[in-house]
Amino acid sequence: MRFLPTILGAVSLLISITNASLSTDILYWPLGSSQPSVLAHISYDPASLKSDVISYHPPKDNQSDGLVRVGLYTSTSTNKKQWVGSLVSLSSLASKQPTFRLHLGPANEVYTVSLSASSTTAQSSAGPQIDLVLNEPGTQPHLNRPVVVGPDGENPEQPEEKTLFQKYWWVLLIITFISMSGDLVQSTTNMLLQLPTELIQLVLRNCDTAAYFQAAFSSRRLYEIASGSREVIIHQLHNTPGWNDGIEAHQTKHLFGELMRRSYEHLDGAEHYANPTYEYQNRVIDYHASTIEASEDRILALLVFKGQSTVHLVDMSDGGRTEIQLKSPGQDIGEVEIIQTAFDGKGGVYVLHRFKPFLDQELDREHPFVKHALESHPNGSIHLACHRLNSRKNIIRMCDFPECRDYRPLALCASNGKFAISWQNTIDPFDHNIVVLYTQLYDDDDDDDDDDEDNEDEAESEDDSSEGKGENPYAALEAYILTSSHDQDPSVHPSRKTGPVMKLAFNDRGFQLLYHYRAQNIYGAFQRLHRLSGLLPGEPKPRVNENACTVQFSPSLSLQFSIGIPFFGTHELGDINQGEQCHWQYLAFGIATHRVEKWTVACLLKSEAYTGPRCTHVLNLDRGRRFDNWQIMAHLGGFQEVTTSHGSPVATSRRGTRVAVVNWKTLYVWALNPSELIEENGTGFYPSSWESSTGAIELRPVTLQLEAVCSQLRFTEKEDELVAITDRGMMFLNLSYIGKSKQFVKSQG
Repeated sequence: MRFLPTILGAVSLLISITNASLSTDILYWPLGSSQPSVLAHISYDPASLKSDVISYHPPKDNQSDGLVRVGLYTSTSTNKKQWVGSLVSLSSLASKQPTFRLHLGPANEVYTVSLSASSTTAQSSAGPQIDLVLNEPGTQPHLNRPVVVGPDGENPEQPEEKTLFQKYWWVLLIITFISMSGDLVQSTTNMLLQLPTELIQLVLRNCDTAAYFQAAFSSRRLYEIASGSREVIIHQLHNTPGWNDGIEAHQTKHLFGELMRRSYEHLDGAEHYANPTYEYQNRVIDYHASTIEASEDRILALLVFKGQSTVHLVDMSDGGRTEIQLKSPGQDIGEVEIIQTAFDGKGGVYVLHRFKPFLDQELDREHPFVKHALESHPNGSIHLACHRLNSRKNIIRMCDFPECRDYRPLALCASNGKFAISWQNTIDPFDHNIVVLYTQLYDDDDDDDDDDEDNEDEAESEDDSSEGKGENPYAALEAYILTSSHDQDPSVHPSRKTGPVMKLAFNDRGFQLLYHYRAQNIYGAFQRLHRLSGLLPGEPKPRVNENACTVQFSPSLSLQFSIGIPFFGTHELGDINQGEQCHWQYLAFGIATHRVEKWTVACLLKSEAYTGPRCTHVLNLDRGRRFDNWQIMAHLGGFQEVTTSHGSPVATSRRGTRVAVVNWKTLYVWALNPSELIEENGTGFYPSSWESSTGAIELRPVTLQLEAVCSQLRFTEKEDELVAITDRGMMFLNLSYIGKSKQFVKSQG
C-alpha cells in the first residue's frame, strides 16, 4: 500500500502531460557562456490556462556571473530562431522559487517570458510557479458602417461627450477634502502625478491659492504645470484679492510671480512654515502680573516671574532684546509679591506689590515699609512703586493704600502721572468692588532737575544718583472713586451683574478709562474723565457707558456689537473752493452674539464723519470710537467664540493689515487691505468669491495651533511679527515666509 501514492502521482502526471497539447522550453543564458541552457520544460493548456512544470534545472549560485539572461527562442518572418529574453539576477533563480509569466500570442504560442521572484515562504516547495497571460484584442475600428438617419433625413443627435470634470469629479472631492484638512502635499502628490495634464490643470483651477502653491512646490512636474498654465494662473488671480486691470498683457512668468506675491501677502500657508519660539522657559512667568506695551517706535514688556520680587523690563526694539532689572524696594527686609505692573506711556513703570516684613529679624520698626506693614492687615500691605526710566536719578516714588486694607487689587493702569486700580473686597468679593483713580503721584518738576544741571560734572551726577537710591519718598495721592458695585441696579440678580473689573486701560491721552470684565475680548464699558478735578461735593461721578452699539448685520437682522478702539483711519481733505467737507473714516474690530441662538460673529466695522473743509484736526484713532453709527465692512471667517473665563486677546498691526485673535492655544490671523475695506471695496480689490451671504467681504484666517496659552498678544513694529506672554514664556512668532523668530538677548543689571 505504500506504493499507492507513488502510482497515483505518476498516473496524475501522465494524464496532465497527455492533456497538455503545447509545451515550451525556458532557457537561461549566463553572460559568460556562448549558448543558453534549459532552465525548465513547461507544458500548458491555453484553453484552461493550466500548466505543469515537466522539468526544472535551476543554475548554481556559485557561478562567476551575477546576471543571467532568461528567455526563449521564437520564430519570426526574418529569423527562424530569434532570442527573446530579459536580464535577471542569478540569485533570483538559485536561492528563491520564482514565478514565470508566459505571454501567449494569437496562435497560443509563447512569445516572451518574464520573471518575478517570490519568497519561499509564500510558495510551495514543489518548484517554480507558472502564470499564463493571454493577449486580449483591443478596440477595432468600425469600417463600412451604414449611415443611420432619422425620419426627417437628419442625422440623429449624438450624445454629448463628458467633460473631464464629469468623468473625474470624484478626484476633486478627494482633493477638496484633503485640502480642507491641511495635508495636501503629503497625501495627494502621488495621486495628482498619476492624472493627465488636463485634469491636473482642472484641479489647480478649482483649489484655493494656498493648496495651489502646496501642490506646485511638491514636485517638478506639478511646478511646471502650475507655473506654465496661463489660463489657470489668470483664474487664480481673479479669485485672489488684488488689482487685475491689464494682467492679460503680462507674460505667464510675470503672472505666476504676481500670484505668488499675493499669496505671501495674505499669509497663505503660514500655518506650515511659521514656528513660534519661546524664551524664559526656565522660569515660570506670572502672566497676570506681567505686561506688554506697544508704542509707535518700540515694544516693551514687564516680566514678573513667580517667587521673585524683581521686575524684568525687556525692550524689543529694532529686532533685538535688551533686559533691565527693576528691583523692588524693601525686598531685603521683607517678602515682596508682585501683583500688577503697568506703563504710563511717558517713561514710567508702575509696580503694585504686597509687602510682608521678616518678623524673625531685628527690623527698624520706624522704616516706612515695616511700620505700615505692621499696622495693616496680617497678610501684608499693598504698595505702589513708580520707576522713572528717563531720569538720571534712581528715585522710586512710593505710595500706599491704608484705606484699602480689606481689598485686593485686580487691575492696574497708568497714564500721564495718574493711575487707576480695580479693588475687590476680600470679605465679600461678589458685592464689593470699586475702581479708584489716583492723581498727583509725583511732582512733574522732579524730572526736570536733571535738565538744569548741564554745567555739573559726571562725578556730581553719580553722587546725586547714589543719594537718591535710598530715599524712595512717599507721594501724596488724591483719590476719586469712579465706580463701585453699589452703583449697579440693586434689583439685578447677582448672576447677571457685570462683576469685578479684571482689566483697566486708559484711552485718548488719559481722558477715558476702559473697563474689561471677565472673559471679554473687547472692553465692556468706558468712562470719560474730563471733569474729575472740577467735581463739586455731592456731584455725581462720571457715567460708566456700556460698550454696545446696534449694527445692521443683514437686511433682516440687527445685532448689538461691542466695538474696540479703531486701528485704522483715513482723512480726506475737502476742496474749500467747491464747498466740500473733510471726510473722516475709522475701521474697528467688533464682536456680537445673537441673543437667542447664541452664535457669535466677529466683524470689521466702519464709522465716518464730515467736518468743515480743510479742517486742522489730526487723526486720532483713540477718539474714533465716540461715534454711534457703524456699518459692517467685513466678516472674520473662522472666528471661534472663547469658551473659558480667560478671554481671547486681540491684536492689530501698526498699519492695520493684520488682525490676530488667540483663543486659548489657537491663534487666528486675518490679512486684509484696510484702505480697500474702508472704501467698501470700491475698486474690486476683493473678488466676488470672497463675499459672504450678507454681501460683506469674508476674510479667511490663517490658523496656527500653539503649544502654550496666551494671556497677552501684541504686534511689533513689523506687520508680520507677534509677541505674546504665555504660560511657557515669551513667545515670538514671525508670520512672513522668510521670518526668523529667535533673537539674541542682552542683559543689563
